[in-house]
Amino acid sequence: LPPYAIRAEAPEPALGPLANAVAPMLAGLGTVFLDGGTTMNAVAAQLPDGFAGLVVTPAPSVALAALARGARVHLIGGALCPDGAMATGGEAERAISAIAADLCLLGACGLWPGFGLSAEDSAEAGVKRAMARASGRVAVIASGSKLARRGRHHVLGLEEIDVLVTDAEGAATAPFRAAGVEVK
Repeated sequence: LPPYAIRAEAPEPALGPLANAVAPMLAGLGTVFLDGGTTMNAVAAQLPDGFAGLVVTPAPSVALAALARGARVHLIGGALCPDGAMATGGEAERAISAIAADLCLLGACGLWPGFGLSAEDSAEAGVKRAMARASGRVAVIASGSKLARRGRHHVLGLEEIDVLVTDAEGAATAPFRAAGVEVK
């Protein structure tokens, strides 16, 4: 994948509809982790009107987009990784582990049936894992192009993912459904 700065200049057209599909999942939740990257920028920019929960994110761009929608935001600190423009490292992972979230929303560098969710950067993979472990439910938001891709670093197995929000259909989603992942 190209670096975040390049992807942010021209986000995938599928991100708007995917973000719209996520919005109903947020109703009534108290605390939500939002990952970094262009997918989460789109989700944060389309938070539902009146969202009263707390958004926790390691990504400054996601924090600002959620703040612009009127959400309460807690920004996790740490060294910014250029791949996803999010805080990484032990400091970020420790801060995340001290928070209990209802839902974790993760973007994907890749989601491969035999490998699970993956990231291109090992430090980002660690932060994603920490957010998932501190959450009651985990949802991955990924365009169909990410379902046939495997990134360098394993983040979560399919058994650790509750929901997949994607624009892919049919055979592309069958392995995830077979693994017990709810596909929306």
